[in-house]
Formats: sequence, structure tokens, C-alpha cells
Amino acid sequence: MLTQPESGLINPFRIDCSKINSVDMSGLQLLYVWLQCVSIRGVKPELINLPVDIQQNIKQLGLAKCFSDFYMDLA
Repeated sequence: MLTQPESGLINPFRIDCSKINSVDMSGLQLLYVWLQCVSIRGVKPELINLPVDIQQNIKQLGLAKCFSDFYMDLA
């Protein structure tokens, strides 16, 4: 479940993605919008443990630039 973190949390705010089994374009869009909303509130979100197949999916869909601020291995 995605929740909106409160401002003032320790930066970076790490989101463990190790339990994500699969994701489609809609899921990636939702994740990206949520990450943007968290950023607007002054919290720096950071994706950690992003499965390799999902990293590849992000790259294949041309979304690497969108997620590069949140996961360094996509740059």
C-alpha cells in the first residue's frame, strides 16, 4: 500500500521494492506520480532493491529518465 509520507522525514526516504513481482505501464505511471508527489512535499524518495526485470521493463518502456532521480542504476 502506498501512503503519503509526512514532510520532515529523514532524507532520503527509502522505498524497498524487493517484494514487487511484476509491474505494468499503469503501475509504473502510478509509482512515478506518487514519487513526484512525495518530492513536492520536500521528501527525497529513493527506490532500493528494484528487481532487475523491473529495471529492464522501465528501460524498455523508455522511462529510465523519469525514474533516474529515484534509482541510480537506471541512468
